[in-house]
Amino acid sequence: DGKGHLARWGYKRGRAYVGGQQVAMDRPRVRDLREGAEVMLPAWKRLQDPREFDETVFGRMIRGISTRDYEGALMTTMDALGVSKSNVDRAFIRKATAKWQEMQERDLSKLKVWAILIDGIHFRGEAVGICAMGYTVEGEKEPLGFWEGSTESTENASALLADLERRGLKLTPDMLFGIDGGGGLTKSLENRLGKGKVLICRCFLHKLRNLKKYLAPRYHREARQRLYRIRDAVALEEAQREVRSMLEWLKEINVSAHRSLQEAAPYLTTLQRAEVPAELRKHLYTTNSVESMFSTGPRKLMRNVKRWRGGSMQRQRYLAVGLWWAWQHFRKLNGYRKIAPWLAQRELAMKKRAG
Repeated sequence: DGKGHLARWGYKRGRAYVGGQQVAMDRPRVRDLREGAEVMLPAWKRLQDPREFDETVFGRMIRGISTRDYEGALMTTMDALGVSKSNVDRAFIRKATAKWQEMQERDLSKLKVWAILIDGIHFRGEAVGICAMGYTVEGEKEPLGFWEGSTESTENASALLADLERRGLKLTPDMLFGIDGGGGLTKSLENRLGKGKVLICRCFLHKLRNLKKYLAPRYHREARQRLYRIRDAVALEEAQREVRSMLEWLKEINVSAHRSLQEAAPYLTTLQRAEVPAELRKHLYTTNSVESMFSTGPRKLMRNVKRWRGGSMQRQRYLAVGLWWAWQHFRKLNGYRKIAPWLAQRELAMKKRAG
């Protein structure tokens, strides 16, 4: 085949990546008789590429296998070498860093986002990652990014919003923002987009839990029923009427609960004020979509972490990988075909009011 100048030259012990393991094996040696030099075989060169190993480690890690248990989970092969915690750590860090860059640096300018949900995930009391998920006009759920801080403060929430804008996402007051009720998130949105202008939806589940802290157990059921009547009201006037009724009821029972609902009241009727179709409201009543993303990805991945020895960057890598993993399993919003017609109708109504 025209390669008569090449000759076998015995074997040399070497290492290669096979089946997700670094293994010891005999490497065939070939020598170029004309050049008097050894020739690297293409097949062996491919086996030196750790990317296959990295992919295997990465896949197993995000399925819940910790690095501490990795050796026991690996398939048995010939005289395995290098399957240590440090090797697994390095492989995972390489892939996780790439996912972190993908999540935190990707261009958002082409996304047509009409609603953003924001919530935080805690790292065993050491920090909190404030995460944003967007709903697109096409009905897709998109993890937009996150910002790490010590609390869900105004400063950290504002930093997240600024980072989203830096990457091309245009934030406008007519977007819908679903939050759990944290004062820092509310203040950051109002500071950036205008108090009384930005459309903020408060999570009904968080509000119910909050009210239950003030109320005696015998009032919990009625509090839930009254709050859900606000949620399920079709028209704005009906929702506002239910709010007033609940405020009057709470005033006679517990002043603290009354004040809590009074503070949240303007944000509990946002969906009616924006005339969001019933099919889409269920995606904004709560921040459950973000909580589901956390459960599917980050929390599942981080359950094996006992202590964050690697500091902030380690936490962020795990969070980025977890969000990416959850992203792979997202489905379109139920009722997504209603989004485009509703947005067009809403835009037309806004133009009529302005003109």
